[in-house]
Amino acid sequence: MSNTQRILLLLLITMQILLILFFLYIGKSALGLDIFKDYSFGVWGWFKLTFLDSSLFN
Repeated sequence: MSNTQRILLLLLITMQILLILFFLYIGKSALGLDIFKDYSFGVWGWFKLTFLDSSLFN
């Protein structure tokens, strides 16, 4: 396996892990579970506004 193939494989695996973590975090937020009490990273708000805003479907 060449170095270029190794780098591409590493990037693919890294992107897959980050995508899985993102969707796990979105699922956690959708269920209302807090990692830190009274603190938000803003990801769930951004996701709801961007993809789940009810005005998009009217």
